[in-house]
Amino acid sequence: MPLPMHASSAAQRKLLLDIESVRRIFGMAAAADVWITGLSQIDEDCILYRDGFITRNELLDLIRLGAVGENVGRVFDANGRFLTKGTNTRITSVPAEVNGPKPRICVAHGAAKVPALRAALAGRIVNGLISDEATARAILKQ
Repeated sequence: MPLPMHASSAAQRKLLLDIESVRRIFGMAAAADVWITGLSQIDEDCILYRDGFITRNELLDLIRLGAVGENVGRVFDANGRFLTKGTNTRITSVPAEVNGPKPRICVAHGAAKVPALRAALAGRIVNGLISDEATARAILKQ
């Protein structure tokens, strides 16, 4: 995608998403037969913070807002609902088709990701998972 993950503001996000070539990319994504993504937890070691996509203050704000995970940069809570505040107001990635009929497969593993994976599956952000046995068992364990 020819965009930064986060625009500087919600207004800049709107300008970027109104570009014709970006609208075509969103259309192509919507028409895709399968969506394969990763997923990260929201904590002190989350990829968005570690790789410099968000600041420490933004990370702490997301945690205060109840964020537990992110999928394609979009942050969600423990119920698998995307937040309407925080960095999600500036995100430029293609949004997930929550509870849609097409396969949305997540590739992720590790104990730190279990709460985020549970939430993403419960909220139907993703409807398939490729993982390791230990992570799968931890997700199923109540």
